[in-house]
Amino acid sequence: RTKAVIQIQSKDQVVGYIKYALNSKGNIFIANEIKAYKKNKSIYLPKMLDFGSFKNRKFVFIENILCDRRLRAGIKNDSLLKVLATFETKNKFRLKDHPRIKILKSKLHQLKIFKYDEILNNIINTDNKKYKVVSEHGDFTNWNIIINKNKIFLIDHESFIKDGLEKLDYYHYIFTDQLYIKKVNTKKRIQNVMEILGPDSKSLFFIYLISRISFRIENNFDVTKYESSLKYFINSYLK
Repeated sequence: RTKAVIQIQSKDQVVGYIKYALNSKGNIFIANEIKAYKKNKSIYLPKMLDFGSFKNRKFVFIENILCDRRLRAGIKNDSLLKVLATFETKNKFRLKDHPRIKILKSKLHQLKIFKYDEILNNIINTDNKKYKVVSEHGDFTNWNIIINKNKIFLIDHESFIKDGLEKLDYYHYIFTDQLYIKKVNTKKRIQNVMEILGPDSKSLFFIYLISRISFRIENNFDVTKYESSLKYFINSYLK
């Protein structure tokens, strides 16, 4: 466990939740969340009521937002893209110069993950398109979205990346929907994802998958289904 979550009540109503770090890894996660709220003044975020540290452990206090789970199940992809557009900046870079790619390559080498270097280098050196820098949520999923009175709120910004790459959050939502909610097999999962994202998404989807694998390895999460998805994707769409 990296953190404790404490529910704060007043007069029988839930005011909000305090996340309190339990160790150094928790400090990193809470620091990321604080950075996300400080950097983004989006209407799609709950309010950060307070933040700080106690006994060298960081905490953040976030307002409570009631969730209508029935509405959350019916979120349309266009609505998700509209939300994500509010976290875009005006800065654009080619992939080889993009700060998010520099972060990813450094992390892969730090973790001694070299087997994807050839494909990654080929992609970033041949793609001349410029991609936006965004505030990347890092875990943009169905369970980190709250719907209240038909308004979307994003929660749990513990994997926040300040200089993120456009579309990776959206790809994560689509991929995790197939993996954890629809629970389809590897072949069907990748086929469904590519049908939704379209053929022009191949380069960024490869980058998305290796970024998730590196994140999960760094945090000691199982990578089996992500690696099998990547293997099928490479064999079916990149060869």
